[in-house]
Amino acid sequence: MITSFKLSSLEELQEMAASKSTFLLSIAAAGIGYVIIRKFVAGGKSTSLARLDGKTVIITGANTGIGKETARDLASRGANVIIACRNKTKGKQAADDIKQSTGRPVTLRQLDLSSLTSVRKFAAEVNQELEHLDILINNAAVGPCPFSKSEDGYELQFATNQLGHFLLTLLLLDLLHKSAPSRIIVVSGKAYEYGDLDLDNLNGKKSYHQITAYIQSKIANIMFALELSALLKELGRHLDGGMPWPFSCLFIRLLGLMSWLFFKTPKQGAQTTVHCAVAEELEDVTGQYFSDCKPKQLMPHVLDVNKRKELWKKCAEMVKLTDAELPKCLQ
Repeated sequence: MITSFKLSSLEELQEMAASKSTFLLSIAAAGIGYVIIRKFVAGGKSTSLARLDGKTVIITGANTGIGKETARDLASRGANVIIACRNKTKGKQAADDIKQSTGRPVTLRQLDLSSLTSVRKFAAEVNQELEHLDILINNAAVGPCPFSKSEDGYELQFATNQLGHFLLTLLLLDLLHKSAPSRIIVVSGKAYEYGDLDLDNLNGKKSYHQITAYIQSKIANIMFALELSALLKELGRHLDGGMPWPFSCLFIRLLGLMSWLFFKTPKQGAQTTVHCAVAEELEDVTGQYFSDCKPKQLMPHVLDVNKRKELWKKCAEMVKLTDAELPKCLQ
């Protein structure tokens, strides 16, 4: 009985050891897989050591995520950073956090991009108070979200992501031009690859799907940037313009753990935006799309010149752009 007990115990120990080895191998494999995935997902990194002392930067939606990390990086380079946020409480928390980590003060200004009144008020104050504006980063975005309207009666995602930035950029364009060489950076998204722009349904009247509407707003961002770049080129004006596409941290909040594994962190996502803002080699680059800090070819459906001109016209009508508001550098 004693011998039988010892043999049985030995077999059990062997089974336990084998099971433990398998478990440890599984952990090791999972760890290696995690490192490989995270390294692949991390993508490009800005390597520029450029300083921005004396430069003024405006970043929309910089109270969290990619915008906040962009603001942190540029502030650490000596820039005078203005974060334009809808929520003043969250904006102040972000400004305080950036100041604590960089030792640089950050200015908070309230801006609700879904409100054309708020955009006009913000732009008027900036034009009155600032002598120069060197970098404008159109980063803020909402969505995907259920259908709702802005205070001006437009579908909320298109109103915030496109119309607000369209009007803001045009109202600040003369100040940017006066400060040349300056840069405008439009943060878009890879989502643009999975849809098209329906010029007859920008307001979601014919049909509405929250993801389709979000994709439309991102396509509109790209087309607007391309058209603005083309207009400035035609008139011989000099403004650098880049279109990076870091993943929005919105998706990280929506998708939870899996997105944490497969999507960029806010700091990683901010790298392309930072690259477009500071890289010396981009001094004369305009209208270029960037991914992982490298130029990337845009898909054909956003390169339709007639469509982007029609989009510009519709946006100008929707924001009720007056002759007095039309930038002098575009005349």
